[in-house]
Amino acid sequence: MKGRHVDDNRTDAAAPTLAVAPPRTGVLERIRRQGGELSDAMSKVAEQVLADPEAAANATIMDLAELSGTSPGTITRFCRHLGYDGYAALRVAIATETGRASASRESGWDINIGQEIAPDDPLDRVLKQLITIDATMLRDTVDTLDLAAVERVAAAVSAARRVDVYGVGSSAIVARELQMGFYRTGVAAWVWTEVHDALASAALLEEGDVAIAHSHSGTTAETIEMLSEASSQNALTVAVTACPESPLAEIADVCLVSAARRTSHRADLLASRHSELLVVDLVHIAVAQRRFPKTMEALESRARAVVGHRPDHSSSSRQTDRLVRHRSWRHTQAQRSHPSKERTHEEEPARSHHSKPPVHQTTAPRLHRGRPGRDLARRLRHQR
Repeated sequence: MKGRHVDDNRTDAAAPTLAVAPPRTGVLERIRRQGGELSDAMSKVAEQVLADPEAAANATIMDLAELSGTSPGTITRFCRHLGYDGYAALRVAIATETGRASASRESGWDINIGQEIAPDDPLDRVLKQLITIDATMLRDTVDTLDLAAVERVAAAVSAARRVDVYGVGSSAIVARELQMGFYRTGVAAWVWTEVHDALASAALLEEGDVAIAHSHSGTTAETIEMLSEASSQNALTVAVTACPESPLAEIADVCLVSAARRTSHRADLLASRHSELLVVDLVHIAVAQRRFPKTMEALESRARAVVGHRPDHSSSSRQTDRLVRHRSWRHTQAQRSHPSKERTHEEEPARSHHSKPPVHQTTAPRLHRGRPGRDLARRLRHQR
């Protein structure tokens, strides 16, 4: 990835004595993501750990080497590749994560229930499976997301002249959510889901602008082309993807990684949407926090503009009060213009001989400033 943040917790094999702080990301998700970077021997270790994490958490380094068909040296290199200074630190991380899974099972949630959904599963089981999958994805996203990268994106968006958001297919749903979040807070943002329009917009970006591309796989050719064009205009480019080693991530200045797991009945769309929405919601809120006064001003302006069309409970009450006052005013005006014919002479107030006789109004009623709608209604009634 262009300008990618390098994990300071990693060590090189040439410096075996350098102790490192364990990464804060979920260890099992981290192992899954490292699959393509591991040697054949370390891949065997990864497969063994993922196949039975609880056994790995309780095994010695010799036990794990025997179970995986490797050597203690391979186990040590595997730990360092993940950012741990030794097998003891890796065991603690695995034990912590598997302990959390055990707690979930004890509370009634099977951590592995979401791996498959059978065609004849009852809906209550399917519902539990979906909740388990989504909760797992969200937790994995929290563990893997680089908050420093989120802060960098939020700062850039807050200062940008304009922001382009790209996404095609199912990723367009998440792209629209992010653009709408920016729009609500007053950020000049556009969403593009068609390649020709996106390329034309990207060509108009400048240094200081921001382009954010969404692709779960990171291999969508159209999205890569969009972000490449934005990069050529020196805009800050951001990739939101589940694959940090993908071509989209490689050309981006910043990569925001979401987590996703697949089942045979949940394709990429359903498997990734919630974790990606978590990422874009965090970015949107971080931007809103950075430009809080402008955000509040934008929200208030939008609320005033649409209060008559989509009123909430409080504004509906205020609107009702205004209507009641308006009807009362109209009733009073009608009584003044058309006194009751049943009113007797005796009921009329006594007039002195100095009193001026009533004069029928022949001119338009005085207009009230600040109420153009009411003034127009009164004028139209008078002209009848």
